[in-house]
Amino acid sequence: MRLNRRGFGLSLTAAAMLQAGQGRAAGAEHAVTIRRFTFSPAELVIRPGDRVVWENRDSAPHTATGRDGGWDTGEIVKGAQAGVVFEREGRFEYLCAYHPHMTAVVTVRR
Repeated sequence: MRLNRRGFGLSLTAAAMLQAGQGRAAGAEHAVTIRRFTFSPAELVIRPGDRVVWENRDSAPHTATGRDGGWDTGEIVKGAQAGVVFEREGRFEYLCAYHPHMTAVVTVRR
């Protein structure tokens, strides 16, 4: 995971695609808000290639970290955003590494 100056994270796959300049159309973008120590929406269904952007509107820093350890936004401070592109189908449960009671899921399907 790499973060750019605006606090947006890119998956390594997405970063490589952007750098390679591949002609694939960009997927849709989906927003998840972090507020009151919850992810909203807690369940999100997207398509392969779509990007999920988490915005922290909470007083504490948070992360969105895959339970399988396959992806992580890194720290998202108050007012910042970070995103991940999901390239493959599946059910991706995640949590906040700082507050593990905060959980949610992204489901990717065609």
